[in-house]
This record gives sequence, structure tokens and C-alpha cells, in this order.
Amino acid sequence: MKKLVEMLSAFLIVIFVLEPCAAHGVATEYKSEASEELVWEELNKYSPSDAVTAGIMGYFFRESQMRSDAIAGWPQRNHAKDVTDICQEFVEKIDSGLKDGSTKDEFIRKVNVHYGGFGLGQWSDVKYLEHFYDFVQENGESIADAEVQCAFIFESMMENKRLWNEITELDDPYRIGRRIGYLYDGTGDLGAETIASFAKSYYLRFKEK
Repeated sequence: MKKLVEMLSAFLIVIFVLEPCAAHGVATEYKSEASEELVWEELNKYSPSDAVTAGIMGYFFRESQMRSDAIAGWPQRNHAKDVTDICQEFVEKIDSGLKDGSTKDEFIRKVNVHYGGFGLGQWSDVKYLEHFYDFVQENGESIADAEVQCAFIFESMMENKRLWNEITELDDPYRIGRRIGYLYDGTGDLGAETIASFAKSYYLRFKEK
């Protein structure tokens, strides 16, 4: 079964690489379509190891295919308006009130209730969204900034002491990916296995480059 899941995950990687926007169809006019190299480099600024970096890369790819302005849920089911326009307008609307915090409630409500997730990590829980908005307000200029999101995930992961202790003690990206799936994403076995397979693939591609 494990071998079958790994084969399926590898197949999905090929599909997503060939059509990186297929899942979300999100905008590209601002700094959102982060290259895998950029994300790896940004994560490595904070990561204790290449294995942990690869684990987070696997998580990001499963969630958003490396799209920092990706939104999930309702837009994909709404054909009245192009999803690209929805994503772009949403980011621009929230960014317009980021400095004074006037769009915080709207950001949390729309992502949590309507969209079901936002960004590289598809954060959707209210506590993550509140923390995310405050973090971007203090450290960046746009909620779609991939570099800021890479910094944010470490801050949010370190708050989960069990997760952080476990992944920093491991040196296997596959096992780290599984722990991120279970303890950070809250996914089940298939989701954790998929993250782990992506993590292993990224580790083999990027480690010690």
C-alpha cells in the first residue's frame, strides 16, 4: 500500500509540474508564483536542516502547488467569474488595508468561511489566519508575499512544541513530511503520505545544492 501511495504521489507531481496553476488558477501579476528554488532558499534561511526544508516544501506543494496567493474552496466552484480575477481582487483588497489593519476581519471571514484556505500553506483555521495577518502586517507589504509566508510557517510551527521537537530530531524528509501532515495540517494517512512523498522528492532534488 505504501508503495502504491508513493507511485500515485509521483504521478501527481508530474501532473502539477506540467500544469502548475490547474488546481487554483491564481493570479500572476504580483509576487505570488514563487519558484521552487526561491521557496527552498527562503525556507533554508530559518530551517535547521535540508530535511525539514524538504518536509515543508512537500506540505506547500500538496496544499497550493507553490502558489502564495492560492485560495481554495468556493472560487473553484463559482464559474460566474474567472478565478484569476477573484484571487487578484481579494489580495489587492486585503493589502489595501494591511497597514492600518482595517481588512483583518474581512480576511479572516472570507478565508475561513468562503475560501477554505489561503497561501502556500492554505491556512484556514482562525488562529492561524489571525497570526498570519498580524505577521504580514509587521513584516511585509502583501499577504501574497511568498518570502513572508516562508518566514511565517516557521514561527507558527515553533508554537507547536510537539511538532517542532519531533521534526528537528529527525533527519528523514519522508518521516518529517508525515509528521507535518499529522501534527500541522491535521490530515489523514493519505494526505500525510502524499506530503511525505513530495518531501522526499524535493530533498533529492535540492539538498546541499
